[in-house]
Amino acid sequence: MVEVISHSDSTQFFDRPAVFVSASAPGFVAGGPQCTLAYIQALAELHHDRLTYLGPPLSSCKPADPPVLKVVEQIEINDRGPASKMIGLLSLRYVDRITPSAKRHLRSIKDSRTVVYVNGEAAGSVVRTAKELGFSTVFLPHNYASEYLDANTRYRNPIRSLYAHIAARNALTGCSYADLNLFLTKADMISYAGALSSKGLTLRGIDSMYFGYHDDGKVLKYSLPTLVPAGFTVLLNTNLGAPQNEEGVLYFLKDIWPLHPPGVAWNLILAGGYPSEAIKLAIAGVDSVELIVAPTPDQMELVFARSSVCVAASLRGRGIKLRIAESLRRGMPVLSTQHCSRGYEKIDSQVLRIFDTPESAIHQLQELQSADRFSIAVACLNQYRSHMGFEAGLAKMRAIAKHFNYSHTAHGNG
Repeated sequence: MVEVISHSDSTQFFDRPAVFVSASAPGFVAGGPQCTLAYIQALAELHHDRLTYLGPPLSSCKPADPPVLKVVEQIEINDRGPASKMIGLLSLRYVDRITPSAKRHLRSIKDSRTVVYVNGEAAGSVVRTAKELGFSTVFLPHNYASEYLDANTRYRNPIRSLYAHIAARNALTGCSYADLNLFLTKADMISYAGALSSKGLTLRGIDSMYFGYHDDGKVLKYSLPTLVPAGFTVLLNTNLGAPQNEEGVLYFLKDIWPLHPPGVAWNLILAGGYPSEAIKLAIAGVDSVELIVAPTPDQMELVFARSSVCVAASLRGRGIKLRIAESLRRGMPVLSTQHCSRGYEKIDSQVLRIFDTPESAIHQLQELQSADRFSIAVACLNQYRSHMGFEAGLAKMRAIAKHFNYSHTAHGNG
C-alpha cells in the first residue's frame, strides 16, 4: 500500500539545515549524475544554501562555479581499494563507498533539526541509521533496484548476484524507514509499494519527481530556430553497452530501421558509451548509420542540433528517463516504446509518440518527417518546461514540507 502526498508550498520546514548523502556525484553526463545535480540545486535553494554534500568527489561540476552547484560544505568520499570493497560486500551490509562515512558523519551531528536526504538505492541503509538517530529523513531512489539490476546484468556470478541482492535489499530498507520517499516515476513508486506491501509495510511517497537541472544557459545555447535541423536524422542516445539498452538498439536496427522508405534520405545516429560487439556488427556496412562513441557534453550538443527525433527503444529494465527529458528539453520529439514512456504519462502525445510494432514506428517517423518541425519544437519545449523544467521541479520539491509540517514523528517501519 502507498500513501501519496500531494504537492504543497511551505517554507517553515526548509528553514532547517540539511545533509545530502549521495551514492553518485552530480554531473552533466549520464542519468544518475544529472538527476543528482538537479536534486542538489533544488534542495540548496529551498534550504537557503544550508545544504552539506556527502558523496563521491565533485568532478564535472564544482561548487566554485555558481549557479551550477551551491553547497555550504562538501565531504568527498574517495573510492575504496579492492580489499575494502570485498569486506563491505562479504559483510552483507553495504556495496558502496558512501555508507560507512555517512553513518559516522550523521552520528557526529549535534543539531537534530537537520534534515537528511539519502540519494541512490545502494545507500538505502543510511536511512535506517538516520532514523535511529532521530533525523527527519527523505529517501530518493532513482530506479526500482531489483528490475534495474536484473535488466543490466549481462552475466551472473556469485559476486555480482551478492551485490545485486544487497543493493536491492538496501533500497527496500531505505523505503521502509524513510519519513518520505521521492520517486522519479509512478511506476517506480508502485513497484516499491508492492514489495513493501508483501511484508505488511506501508510506503509514504511522492511520484513523478524527475526534473532537469538549472544550467543558467550553459547547456541550452541554441536559439529556437537552430533547434530545427536540416534533413531527417533519427537519434538513439544511450549507454550502448548496458544489456537493457543493447537489446532495444538491436531491435530498432534489425526490425525497424530496414523498413524505412527506399529512396528517402533518412540518417541514424547511435551515440553513447561502450557499444557492444553485437551493435558494431549490426551497423557494419550500413551507410546511413553513424556511431559516435562516448561523446563529451559539448559533442553531444552538436549531435542534438543535427537530430530530428530521438528514439527510446528499450523493452525492459527501467527505461531511459533522462534521454526522453533531455530530448524534449532541446525541442526534439521522442518516439518511444510503451515500456520507456513510463513516468511520462502527462506529456502530450504530439511530442512523445508511442509505438508497439515496427510498422507503427516507421509510420510515426514518417508523420514527424512531414510535420511542421518548428511547431513541434515549440511544443516540446513547452511540455518540458511545464512538467520537467527546474522551476517545475522546485514546485514539486516543496511538497516535502507538507509531510513534515503536520508530523515531526518518525514513520519508519522498524
